[in-house]
Amino acid sequence: MTGHPQRSARDTEVSPQRTMRRRPGLLAIALGLMLSLAGVAAPAGVPGAAAAPPELELITSTSTLNMTAASQSITYVATVKNATDAKVTDVDVNFHDSSTFGAFSYYPPALTALEPGESTSFIATYRVTQPAIDALSVELSASATAKSTQSGTSQIISARSTPVTLTTVADAKFDYTVAFDRTYTEATMPFPGDKANHVFTVTNTGNLTITGLDYQFSTGRCTFPDAVGPFATENLPIPPGATKTFNLAHTITQDQIDYTPNDCVLTLRANTSAGAIPTPSGKQSALPALKFRAATVTLTTDPIAPDMFRVGAEITFRFTVTHTGNTTYQRLDLTEGPDAFSGDGAFTGPAIKQFDDLLPGGSGSTTAHYTLTPEDIKRGYLTYAPSAAIGAQKIAIEPITLPSTPTPKLTVGVSADRSKLTQAGETVKLAFTVTNEGNVTIPDAQLADLTSTGTGTFNIISGSPALLAPGTSQTFNVEYTASQADIDSQAVSFSATSTGTPPSNWTLPAGNVSSVTLASVQTPSLDTQLTADIDVVTQAGQRVVYTATVENTGNVTLTDVFPETQAFSGAGTLPAFVGQPVTLAPGESASWESTYAATAADLALSSIAHTAAVIGLDPNGAQVAGDPLTLSLDVRAIPETTPGDGDDPDGKDPDPETPATGDGGPNTAGTADGTKAGGSALANTGSNAPNSLGFLGAFVLAAGALLLVRAKARKARSAR
Repeated sequence: MTGHPQRSARDTEVSPQRTMRRRPGLLAIALGLMLSLAGVAAPAGVPGAAAAPPELELITSTSTLNMTAASQSITYVATVKNATDAKVTDVDVNFHDSSTFGAFSYYPPALTALEPGESTSFIATYRVTQPAIDALSVELSASATAKSTQSGTSQIISARSTPVTLTTVADAKFDYTVAFDRTYTEATMPFPGDKANHVFTVTNTGNLTITGLDYQFSTGRCTFPDAVGPFATENLPIPPGATKTFNLAHTITQDQIDYTPNDCVLTLRANTSAGAIPTPSGKQSALPALKFRAATVTLTTDPIAPDMFRVGAEITFRFTVTHTGNTTYQRLDLTEGPDAFSGDGAFTGPAIKQFDDLLPGGSGSTTAHYTLTPEDIKRGYLTYAPSAAIGAQKIAIEPITLPSTPTPKLTVGVSADRSKLTQAGETVKLAFTVTNEGNVTIPDAQLADLTSTGTGTFNIISGSPALLAPGTSQTFNVEYTASQADIDSQAVSFSATSTGTPPSNWTLPAGNVSSVTLASVQTPSLDTQLTADIDVVTQAGQRVVYTATVENTGNVTLTDVFPETQAFSGAGTLPAFVGQPVTLAPGESASWESTYAATAADLALSSIAHTAAVIGLDPNGAQVAGDPLTLSLDVRAIPETTPGDGDDPDGKDPDPETPATGDGGPNTAGTADGTKAGGSALANTGSNAPNSLGFLGAFVLAAGALLLVRAKARKARSAR
C-alpha cells in the first residue's frame, strides 16, 4: 500500500498530512491523464488513436455518519474491484481526512493482486478527536492504486471515492457554582470600599469545548460599578469533562451591603463552536448576605476610692455604645430586666437611653448614678447587668459587680538578677515587690519571713514599710552572699511573704509566699603533680621517694581525695601512697608520699615509669579525677669491682678514675653507690693488715733484685 512501507496484521497509523502516494504512482497517473487527453483529442477512426485506459472501481462505506465524542471509533471500509481485462497487482488504498484532525488505522488485506472482476476490501478505523468534534463535520475519502500490464505495457491505474461527511451530534452543556472567596461573619464583615471576589467553578458536562464565558448581573437595587470582566482567559478553553475555576472581582458598595441577598443576582453563560450555551436551569445565583447590624456596649464605673464603701456613697455607671455593624441605619435600645440590678436604691440620671443616630463606626455614651444604701453594705456586693437590642437582635453587655465591703489583700512577688550560682562569695540581687491587690489602703505594708535554703547572708539595701493604696506596690531590694555550702548544694531557694497593719475593724488575710530558686553551677576539678626525689636510678637498693600533690581547682568541696597508682614499670612492687583521704575546699591542696627500693632487675631497664592520678568525690557523690600523670626515672647502673684485686689481670693499671672498694663488708655509712651521706665519693682506705704487709714485701723483694743486678754489672767491668 502506498505510504505504508510494511504490511502486517498490526495497525498502521496514517497521518492526515501525508500524500499516501508513491512517486511512481504520480508519474503513472500523470501519464494516464496525458494519454486520456490525447485519446479525447484524437478523432474517432483516426489511425494511431489510443485505447481507453484500464479502470479500478472504489466503493466506500462507514459504520456511522455521526460523531458524538472524542475517541469514538468509526469503521471505514474501502472495496477495490478490478474492472480491467487483465490481472492487476500491488493494489493499495490511501485514506483521507479533510479536517486533518482524526487518525486512521487499518489491517492490510490478504489479497493485493486481483484477477479481472475480482475485489478486495481495506477495513480502516477512524478515531474521532476533540478538534474533529469541535469542527462539527469531517469529510472522509479514499484513493486506490494498482499496477496493470494490459496491452503488454506496465502502468499505474487509480481510482478515488466519493467523500463521506461525518457530522457532530452537538451536546453543549455546562454546570457551575459561584461563591465569595471568603465567609463573612461579624468578625469579618465587609464595608463599602472593600474588595470582593466571586469564585466560579465551571464544569463542562457536554461534548463541545467551551471557548468563552461571560456573566450578567440582575442588579435590582445593586450596582457593580467596577466589576472586572469578561473573565480572564488563562483557564480557557474547558474541554469536555474538565472543571476550572474563574474569578470575578469588584468593589463592595453600600447598596450591596444593604440589599443583599435578594436584590443582587448574577448568571453565567458559556460559548462553544456551535454557539452560546444558555444558563443552566436554576443556576441564577444570589450573592451571600453582607448585612451585619452589630454594636458593642461597654459598662464601666468611674474610679472608686477606698473610703467610698459606705452608706451614702455615690457610684457612677457609664455606658459606652459603639456601632460596629455595616448597615446604613440602625436603632439601638438599652434595656434592663427585672433582675438587672441588685441594689434597692434608685438611679439618678438617664440610666436607659435610645440611640437613634448611630451610623457605622459611630459611638455614644450615657451615665447613671446610684447611691449606696445600708442594705447594699449588708449584702456585700452590688451587681448591674443591663442589656441592649437592635430590633430582635440582642447584644450582650458584660455585667459589673462592685464590692460593698472592704477586701484588704497583699501579695508579694520576687525576681533575681541571675538564675545560677557559680562560686562562694557571689552576690545575688533579689527584688521582692509587695502589692496591694485589695480595695482598701493598707498601712505599714512590708516584707516578712525572708528565708533561704542556703547558708549565706542577707542584706536589705532598700525598701521600708509603706502606706499602700489599692493597686500600688513597694519594692524591697535584698542582697544575698552565697556560701561554699550553697555551691556544694544543687540549688538555693529564697522566699518571703508580706504583712501590714490594717485598721482594727479589718482582717488582713495571710499573704502568699513568693519564692525563686537559683541552680548551683558545679564545676569540680583537680590539678595533680607527681615528683620524685631523684632523677636517675644507679644501684639496687636505692630508695626513690615519689610525692603526689593535688589542688582543688574547682568551685565545690571534694571529699575522699586520695592518689592511686595506675601503672608502674619497675621490677619491684611500689607501695601505696602513705596517708589518708582528705576533704579539700576550693583552692586547698594536699600531698602524699610513696617510697620504692630499686631492685637488681630494675638495673636492666632503661627507665622506670610511674603513672598516678588523684581521685575524689563531688558533693553529689560523683567521682572526680585529676588527669593521670606519668613520671619516668632514667636507669644508669654503676658496675662494681672485686674486693682485694691489686692489678688488672691483663697487667694494666686499673682506671685511676674508678674508686677502689674494700672487701670488709657493706658500706653502712655511705649510700648504695659508694658515696657518703652528705660527702663526695672517696676510695675506701680501711685498716686491713694482710693487704698492707703484702704490699711491703713486694717492695723489699723488688729493691733487693735491683741491688743484685747492679753488683753483677760492676764485677764484670773490673774483670776486663
